[in-house]
Amino acid sequence: MKLISNILIIVSIISIIKNYKNNILILLSLELLFIALSLIFLESGLYLDDFEGIISSIFIICLTATESALGLTILILASKNTVMTK
Repeated sequence: MKLISNILIIVSIISIIKNYKNNILILLSLELLFIALSLIFLESGLYLDDFEGIISSIFIICLTATESALGLTILILASKNTVMTK
């Protein structure tokens, strides 16, 4: 699981660096980074047999959900301003 988390972190950081002009892709990369951090906290919580890692993981997942909602709202508002809809 550490390998998967490390790969996700590296991919998300590279994606943030490459797509610094596209805000939506940066938000997606940040979500990927938060998911990787959540996996790390889950793994440490299960390995050490405590609930702090699991609670931190749940908090990170909630934070990622609100970030997704904010990004979707920004995307909808941007598309309404640029595309003529009937």
